[in-house]
Amino acid sequence: MRLGICLLLAIAATCLFVNSSNAQGLDSAKQSVVAFDIQIAKIRSGSLAQKMHFDDMIAEAQRNQRMNEVDLTKVDRIIGSVSAPEGIAAVAGMGRGDNLPMDFFVRILFSDAAGAEKMYQEFLGKSKVVEANGRTFLRPKTENDPQNISICRIDPKTIEFGTDGYVMQTTRNFRTDKLTATWNAMPNSPVRVAVDLDGAQALITEAVAMAQQQLPPQAMMFVDMVTKMSTLSIVADPDDSPMLLLTTTGKDAEAATAIEATLNGVLGMARVGGQQAVDSMKESDPELAAAGASILASLQAKRNDSVVTVEIQRPAGLEEALSAAITKARGTAQRMKGMNDVKQVALAIHNFEASYGRLPWAPLNDQSDDLSWRARVLPFVEQARLYDQLDMTKGAADAPNSQFADQMPIVFGADGSHSGIYTVSHDVMPSRFRDIIDGMSNTIMLIQTDGDVPWLKKGDLTIDEAVTVITSLPPGQSVNVGFYDGSVRAMDSSASADNLRAMMTYNGKEVIEF
Repeated sequence: MRLGICLLLAIAATCLFVNSSNAQGLDSAKQSVVAFDIQIAKIRSGSLAQKMHFDDMIAEAQRNQRMNEVDLTKVDRIIGSVSAPEGIAAVAGMGRGDNLPMDFFVRILFSDAAGAEKMYQEFLGKSKVVEANGRTFLRPKTENDPQNISICRIDPKTIEFGTDGYVMQTTRNFRTDKLTATWNAMPNSPVRVAVDLDGAQALITEAVAMAQQQLPPQAMMFVDMVTKMSTLSIVADPDDSPMLLLTTTGKDAEAATAIEATLNGVLGMARVGGQQAVDSMKESDPELAAAGASILASLQAKRNDSVVTVEIQRPAGLEEALSAAITKARGTAQRMKGMNDVKQVALAIHNFEASYGRLPWAPLNDQSDDLSWRARVLPFVEQARLYDQLDMTKGAADAPNSQFADQMPIVFGADGSHSGIYTVSHDVMPSRFRDIIDGMSNTIMLIQTDGDVPWLKKGDLTIDEAVTVITSLPPGQSVNVGFYDGSVRAMDSSASADNLRAMMTYNGKEVIEF
């Protein structure tokens, strides 16, 4: 249920879709005031997404966040609708197990049945099964979750979750009339969101009263602008121009005039701040700077009677500029993350030695010698729960350990099953830090590199293998190495093989050249 609530909060601030008929017969307090539609498959197939390696970015983010409940690379579309909460007090006063004070539904359409099945099974293990209205629903198993949430599998590729007031209804005609009219006037873009602010007027009035007491006077101009809006819609299409279109309807022409003035003031400040960013990248990323300058030039609110619009035009050369910038940024981020991962593992080894009086290379007491040292340091990389589920007296291929073969913590590598961090093995491994007589700052302990050793399986690099990893690197590439003192450095093929071997022995008494 946790994923459902988090996904609702993330999506409700963005976009989705609902049925076009009016909400006849539904309590007006429960009618939806937000509708959204994210057509991920449409975005994925676009030229900009292809240039930006969109699926790779999603997969990488999912691996980093360890989001196992749903495979985001197989999600084609996310559709839903949300009503206004009953009041700020109802939201602020929610306790564990309390019903959500608003209604919503989110429908996730997958590209294949396997993606939907994975998500359904994840929820099934944490829920109880209930039959209602001839359909099967999953309900919260614990009293800590909101009790008015249900999950339903609509068809082999579609899963829906939300509050009972919406999900258990056979129709999806929940919208207010004004939300329906706003939605129907929007183009069928890959990203759409529509908001009926008049339908949430009671909530807005309460929020304004609170803001007047808590916000500084200069911020009230933005709050006042919202009170003058009747509806708001946002559409986005990264492969079209405008890329983004914001449309708001004022309560009347006078209100629209005030909205236009406030928006232009905000956009003016954005242009000033954005220009500073553009100027700073003119030398390092001239193509991206040119695209940014073009976007800044288009930032202007325009009014036509009671309707105010802001358009962001798609600048020429955007694909190439973003592709180059993202490739560069991802490379930098990956290098930083890699160094941080090695640092974290090195720190875990230090904490292990401090706790047990020995290094983790050999098993403790009756632990299996078939298990890797990575399993032994799990509690020191914030993986105590995973450690407790392992049987340290059994091998990596034995039950129950074998079921965790593809659940490697991200700190050890990105692919989930094969280690990306190895130690340098010796015929006799050091048992304490005091055994590193060559100096802990001179002796390599860890090397970060792709490998084919399952993360729970014993297996590391010999000195010759470790030297080859570094000396065979192509020009411009490096690997992160961790030293016994906990420091981390990037090393490339310019290092000599003899010097590397000297840095990998711990008691050879060689002279190290830095």
